[in-house]
Amino acid sequence: MKVTINGKKEVLDISIKKEFEDITELEDLLVITLNSAIMEAEELAAKEANNLLESMLPGGLGSLFG
Repeated sequence: MKVTINGKKEVLDISIKKEFEDITELEDLLVITLNSAIMEAEELAAKEANNLLESMLPGGLGSLFG
């Protein structure tokens, strides 16, 4: 299963490549995959914000926050 989420935490795509006999298994996997995708989106957004902040600060001050 693959879930694509953007920086606004909007689900863009869900791909399911396995058939599930038990709907509970699918539900559990969806929860795990969505939470993982949200965490990755948050980490990427934080990294990009940090990079933007560093590029805006005068020389030598970019390392103050990270």
